[in-house]
Amino acid sequence: MNKCKKTLLRSDDLISHMENRGIKFDVMSQEDALNFLKRNNNYFKLTSYRKNFPKYQEGASVGKYIDLDFAYLVDLSTIDMHFRSFLLKMTLDIEHYVKINLLQSIEENKKEDGYKIVDAFIASKGNDRENPIIRDIRKQYMNPYCGELLDKYGVSYESESISDFPVWAFIEVMPFGRLREFYEFYHTYYNIKDRVNAGFLLRSVNQLRNAVAHNNCIINNLYPLSPKSVRKISTDNRVSNFLTETGVNPTMKKTKMQNPRINQIVTTLYLFDNVVTSDRIKKYKYEELNKLVTERMVYHREYYQGNPTIKTAFEFLEKISNHLYGEH
Repeated sequence: MNKCKKTLLRSDDLISHMENRGIKFDVMSQEDALNFLKRNNNYFKLTSYRKNFPKYQEGASVGKYIDLDFAYLVDLSTIDMHFRSFLLKMTLDIEHYVKINLLQSIEENKKEDGYKIVDAFIASKGNDRENPIIRDIRKQYMNPYCGELLDKYGVSYESESISDFPVWAFIEVMPFGRLREFYEFYHTYYNIKDRVNAGFLLRSVNQLRNAVAHNNCIINNLYPLSPKSVRKISTDNRVSNFLTETGVNPTMKKTKMQNPRINQIVTTLYLFDNVVTSDRIKKYKYEELNKLVTERMVYHREYYQGNPTIKTAFEFLEKISNHLYGEH
């Protein structure tokens, strides 16, 4: 039997279950909590934010959450919703400017005609129908936004090979993850130095983009990874230097960047700042971020005064936001 299999809980059972785990209903009543679950969020998703709260390790309340009201979970879920929306728009801007920068480099490359690099990239994965790049592009044929473009260059759902496909069209039909691969391939193929190490950093941005696009929770676990964790979190030197410039102290930098979610968020902010060439877009985005961090995140700051994990995470993000906002 699956050890993770749990009983489906009904409305009244959910309240009792949460109370048994130490979740209180002082700030928000049980009735309002049930209405919120019915109209705004589901139990599984909302209660995932409880991971940010410690539990009693001994005594009569062992295993129960310390100072956790249902209203705190609601507040974190609302902040998360706004943050996901912001990050999705930011990753879309990064994708747009990565394409612009890539095309500009190819246009200036005297060894490139706009077709050679595409042929080489496709060939690097094999030359048959199961080639993953060809498979990805074929899938786009039924897409009303890409099908006409593919048809123009003789690509259909039945295509077993692709040739004479120009890079300016190619990058418009690739999913984000494949664009990242192509970006790295191009720089390696021509031995061109990647000024901001964007190819490597796009891996983090890609994961974050997929998460926010699918409405996965972002700030439901702000703890750093355990030193014993098999998952190693590394921070690119450029990102680390960027954090130093923001004035974040070394201890906070080390601690917060050991959380994979925060690490990806900061990496995305750094890459956005370095690949987007429009000062107007940067100014608009940093104004939006600053408003989110300095107003909405701290709207109920009293909820988290006794929770250093959440409190310092918000302070960390505010420090970065103030730096970016001040620079533009």
